[in-house]
Amino acid sequence: MFIKMSNPTILHIIAGSANTHGALALATQHNVEFETKVYDAMKGETHTPEYLALNPFHCCPTLQEGDFLVWESNSVMRYIATSNKIESVYPSDLQQRAKVDQMLDYRQSSFYPKLGAYVYPPLGFSAKVVTEEIKAAYFAALDELVLHYLKDPTKFMGGFDEPTLVDYAIVPTLKYVEVHGEKDSEAIAAYRALFSKHVPAYAEVSKPLDDYLAYLASKSTESSE
Repeated sequence: MFIKMSNPTILHIIAGSANTHGALALATQHNVEFETKVYDAMKGETHTPEYLALNPFHCCPTLQEGDFLVWESNSVMRYIATSNKIESVYPSDLQQRAKVDQMLDYRQSSFYPKLGAYVYPPLGFSAKVVTEEIKAAYFAALDELVLHYLKDPTKFMGGFDEPTLVDYAIVPTLKYVEVHGEKDSEAIAAYRALFSKHVPAYAEVSKPLDDYLAYLASKSTESSE
């Protein structure tokens, strides 16, 4: 049964964006009724006057319910979880919630900038060059993540038994690293598999990014022949 709201929930998204996939997987997995409006960032569709009127920072996802608008992927997921009382992903216990918030902030301020510097150039999102220093910084951050937050391979980030919002935030972005053609470490492979097992909705949500990565791989093969 879908959860009904007074105003329809609209998610304005970039279909191939990992930063969109957490909110999409969360809403789909927990049967939240929503509509989507899809934008092509490569064609500048998130920089049009119409989109900038919704979100002047031109990022996705943007959640809309009537006149209410909220953007930033973690804030969108917090709103979905709280408004739909999905306590398994965002606990009502204040200390547990604080741990989830801590990890979401870590993801946003510490981990993702290093991941983005490593994957955005080959994904076509940045014109910068990936140096050995940038690569080393990303893998050091990944080791730090495993050391402090994935100590038990049978549990999710922070030792939770079920996926929380931080797992919905981090796992989709790890798919970006596939653009480099490198295999996951044993710990990261196990973590991604655990998430996919518990969140079957993610497989369908992530297909546009799978298709884009396959396209980039085919172009790379063509250029090397």
